[in-house]
Amino acid sequence: MMKRLLILLFAAVLLVACSDNEEVSKDETENKINIDPEEAPFDLFTFKIKDIEIIEEDDKTIAEIDYEWKNHTGKNEKMSLLMLTSLDVKQNGELLDETTGFVSDPDSRYYSKMPSTATGNLTAMYELQDDSEPITITIVPKTEEDSKDIEIELQ
Repeated sequence: MMKRLLILLFAAVLLVACSDNEEVSKDETENKINIDPEEAPFDLFTFKIKDIEIIEEDDKTIAEIDYEWKNHTGKNEKMSLLMLTSLDVKQNGELLDETTGFVSDPDSRYYSKMPSTATGNLTAMYELQDDSEPITITIVPKTEEDSKDIEIELQ
């Protein structure tokens, strides 16, 4: 009898916990910015913005940006995104603070070397000035190619 009571109690707790998780995921999707994946092709790589989510954290507004890049150098040696490009994220013409440390952390995916034709993903977070003005992501290749700007409306 006690065993059945414990199983019933466990099942009830599990149901309540699962229903709370569904609520959280609904809230998370409400903060996602609906964008068509923006792609910027270059000679040695392709860079794509997959997803952006706006997060309120410690009285700060943060943009969490999911990037994808594909190495198509055609070389046998592995390349990292850092070796191919740098990124500038601006709002109102001012460079935003990157808060996840993906550029300063040598163990981040920004530094991970990948073989040609491989695709890599990384996530970076930037502190926004506000959540109404668009942000501009500038991809600056480390070749002779011109930079490319991708503007994202946050509303």
